[in-house]
Amino acid sequence: MHALPPASGLHWSPPPRSKLAASVPFPQPLDVMEASEVEQARSWRPILGAALLATAAAGLVAGCAAAQAPVEASASAVLQLSATESELAVELVPVEGGRVDVVRQTRTEKDSESNDVVVDEPYSPFGVHLGDGLFFDLNGNLSLVPERAFDPPTSGELTRVRVDPAGWNNATEVRISRDGVRIDPAGFGNDTWMGLSGAQVRVDPPGFGNELRITRSGGRVEVDPPGWNNEIVIDRGEHRTTVDPPGWANSVTIHRSPDQIEVDQPGFGGRTVIRRSGGRITIDPPGLGNTTTIKRSGNVTTYDPPGWGNSTTVRVTPDRTEVDPPGFHNSTVITRE
Repeated sequence: MHALPPASGLHWSPPPRSKLAASVPFPQPLDVMEASEVEQARSWRPILGAALLATAAAGLVAGCAAAQAPVEASASAVLQLSATESELAVELVPVEGGRVDVVRQTRTEKDSESNDVVVDEPYSPFGVHLGDGLFFDLNGNLSLVPERAFDPPTSGELTRVRVDPAGWNNATEVRISRDGVRIDPAGFGNDTWMGLSGAQVRVDPPGFGNELRITRSGGRVEVDPPGWNNEIVIDRGEHRTTVDPPGWANSVTIHRSPDQIEVDQPGFGGRTVIRRSGGRITIDPPGLGNTTTIKRSGNVTTYDPPGWGNSTTVRVTPDRTEVDPPGFHNSTVITRE
C-alpha cells in the first residue's frame, strides 16, 4: 500500500469539570410566623439575598461563557472536525501524543552513502477516527490513540480551524462544511478533501486516481485505498477488535476493558499494554525503560515519552489549543471558529 501524500509536515501534538451547588432554606412569610421566629427569619435576609445574587451572577457568567465558547467543554488535545451518522469522524490528533502503531507504513530512502534504507512513514495529524481510539491518518498509518480510546474529543459546531506552527507562511487552513472537510496546507494545489456521507468517508488527496474510501457497517470497518487487494478490515466485538491488514498471518488483536487496552501484534512478545488510572495513562510496549506517560490536569495534558527533557505540553482553551514540544520557539497554535 502506498502512503497518501502528507497533508502537512506539522508537529503538534484533556475535560475540566465544574460544579455549582447551592442550597439555602427559604423562610416563611413574616405575617404567618411567631414573634420569636420573626427575628430569626430577618437574620436570613442578608444571607438569602447574597446567595440569590451569587447564583444569578454565576448563571450570567455561565451564560456568557456558553455564548462565547465555540466548542464543548473538553480539554482533550484531540479535536473532532466532523462526524458521520455511523460515528466515523474526521479528527485532528497530536503527532506527539503517544500513538501505538497497529499498521505502520514505510518507505525506502537513500542514506548518506546511497544505500537503500527503510524508514517509517511519518504520522499525519489529520485522519479518520474509526472507533475505540483507532485512527487512520492521511499518510496511511493506522494507530491506537490512548487518549481518544478512553475519553471523548474536543468537539463543537466548527466551520474553520487554523493550524499555525512556528515559522512563517506555513499555516494549514481547515474549512468545515456540511458535506466534509477541506485541508489546505501552505502552497498551491495540495489540498485534501474528506467527504462525509452516511456511513462512509471519502478521502481525495492531491493528484489523480488515489482516492481512498472508509466504510462502516455495524461492527466492521473497511479501509479501501487505491489499488487491488490492499484493504484493511477491522472487526469489532464486545471486548475484542481484530485488525486484518493486507498479507498473511499478520492480524493485530486489541483487547479492551474500561481502564486497560492490550494491543497484540503478530508473533510472540509483541504486546503493548495501555492503562488508565485517574488522569494518568501509561503506554507500556515490549521491553524495559520505554514507558510513555500521559498526564492530564485540568485543561493541560503532558505527554512524557522515554528519556529526559522531551515532554510535550498541550493547553486547551475554549477557542484554541497551544502545543509546546521540547525546545524553544517551536510551539504550534490551533485556533477554532
